[in-house]
Amino acid sequence: MRARISGNKSQRARALNHHWRHTRSRAPVRLRMTLWNVAAPPLILGALGGVMRYKLQGDRFATVDRILAERAHAERPIAEQCSDPKRDKP
Repeated sequence: MRARISGNKSQRARALNHHWRHTRSRAPVRLRMTLWNVAAPPLILGALGGVMRYKLQGDRFATVDRILAERAHAERPIAEQCSDPKRDKP
């Protein structure tokens, strides 16, 4: 139901503001603070966990790539010695 407000512009604005503040439902401060303190830490920890997982996964892939490159470089002379050009030709 709409409230009928009369008067000049500033009086109407004040009355609407007063009406709006008192008609909207607001939870008590304790409830809002409790909900905030229950919701904020998991969101922050989840974001931190996601960043750490992304960083650690990148580091792990870089380490594996480095190790494989080192092994391939170390075993290349052995592979070249084992390949016999005479045997490769028909």
